Amino acid sequence: MKLGTVFITVSEQVFHINASNKGAMSFEILDSNPESDEELPEIWINHASKT
Repeated sequence: MKLGTVFITVSEQVFHINASNKGAMSFEILDSNPESDEELPEIWINHASKT
C-alpha cells in the first residue's frame, strides 16, 4: 500500500487510487469522453484495480 492511497469498494471489487494511477485514469476519462456511464467501469478496472 502506498501512502495517500484511497480504497473504494464496489460490490466485491476493490479499487485503489493514488498518485501512480490517478493521472492516467483521469486523462483516459476526459480524453475518451465516454458517451455513457457504462464505459466508466472498464476504465476504472483498467487503471485502479491493478495498483
